[in-house]
Amino acid sequence: RYFAAFRNGPIHFLESQTRMRPSATPELERVVAVSTACRDAVISITGHTDASGNEAWNRQLILVRAGAVRDWLVARGVEPNRIRLTGAGSSEPVASNETRYGRSLNRRIDIGFTYEE
Repeated sequence: RYFAAFRNGPIHFLESQTRMRPSATPELERVVAVSTACRDAVISITGHTDASGNEAWNRQLILVRAGAVRDWLVARGVEPNRIRLTGAGSSEPVASNETRYGRSLNRRIDIGFTYEE
């Protein structure tokens, strides 16, 4: 039930930083609750950046950001072997990179649950 109904909001980051915005905490607490209820589920953490800057740097940054989310979850009891990190860089924007606001929306982590067979 929990797994099927789970829809998280993205976890956003400050520009060029690995610090999550304060709005991330309630979203991450929901992830912990669902992971506790669905102990066989694998948690996918996908990092995204805006299109500013060097793409190689952006790829490194998203892995550090995804790792920060993983570490937050592990510190709250989620087993690290259940977590998969991936990085999409700036290839999957949800808003225009032409505006400061749009870029802020693109600097995010998306979290999902799957079952491995």
